[in-house]
Amino acid sequence: MILLGTASKSFWMFTLVTVSLYVPNQNFKKNVLDDIPKRIEVHYHVNVPKQELDRQTINGIKRNYSDDAFKALMPKIDLIDSYYRDIKAGDWISVNYIPGIGSLVQIDGTTKGLVPGSDFAKAFFAIWVGQNPVDTGVKYKLLGSNDKNG
Repeated sequence: MILLGTASKSFWMFTLVTVSLYVPNQNFKKNVLDDIPKRIEVHYHVNVPKQELDRQTINGIKRNYSDDAFKALMPKIDLIDSYYRDIKAGDWISVNYIPGIGSLVQIDGTTKGLVPGSDFAKAFFAIWVGQNPVDTGVKYKLLGSNDKNG
């Protein structure tokens, strides 16, 4: 896997997280939500309670899906939420999607579990690089560009 892009999400002058996106090679820049191997790593610069991680995951997926599609994903969202814990500044979460297997979730390098299905992987990665990402500027930097034109 190669690093496609890295971006920081800030609030005011405080960096909240640094996010990195990995794909098999540069050819996957435009179709990163396809059923391909990929990994996203989120490094936290602030403490984040488990309940906030749960809320952000739900809201991030909900932004990119219809109500019916979101409801169909809810059991898998509940599963990843069960892997979360309170995060302290310096902690990191990695979600590594393996086609045909699912999304391996790690916190600080410790495997917490697997969320099956390409549908969940697409939804989770869409939080950062989907049609309605958490932050448009972050999306384009993760995709290896500084502007909307990629």
